[in-house]
Amino acid sequence: MTEHKDEQRHFAQQLQDAYQQDKAAHAMPARVKQQILQQAERSKGLPYHGWFRNAQLALGSVFLAVLGYLMLQPVSIGSYQIVVSYTENATKMEAHSLTVRSLPAVVAQFAADESQQRYNKCYLHKITLTSFMPSRVYCKRCSSIGKLRCVMNR
Repeated sequence: MTEHKDEQRHFAQQLQDAYQQDKAAHAMPARVKQQILQQAERSKGLPYHGWFRNAQLALGSVFLAVLGYLMLQPVSIGSYQIVVSYTENATKMEAHSLTVRSLPAVVAQFAADESQQRYNKCYLHKITLTSFMPSRVYCKRCSSIGKLRCVMNR
C-alpha cells in the first residue's frame, strides 16, 4: 500500500516539475495578464447579482408555500335561503337561513338541482305527449313515443 502512495507522490512531483518547465518556456505576455486582471476587477464591482437571485429564490419559495397552504384549506361559500310556505289559513310564512357550506357540497347541490330540473322537464314533456296525443304518436322533437327520456334535456 505504501508503494502505491510513493508512486503517486513521485508521479505528482514529475507532473509538477513538467508544469513549471512548460510555464517557464511559455511565459504569458504582460498585456494579456493586464487584461485578465482588469476583467477580474470589473466583475468584482457587481456584487448585487448574487443577492438579487437569492432574494428572488426566497420570495418565490415563500409564495409557493403560501399558495400550497391556501389550496389545502377548504373553500366555504355562504348562501342565503328563503323558504316560503303557506298555512291552512292562507297565511304566508317565510323562513330565512344563512348556511356556510364547503365548495364540494355546493357543487354537488348544483348538480343535483340540475338533474332534478332535467327530470322534471322530461317528465312534463312525457305528460304532454301522452295527454294531448294518442299513445302511439311519434314526437318530432325528441324522437320518442311517450318515453320518459328524451333529447330535449340535452
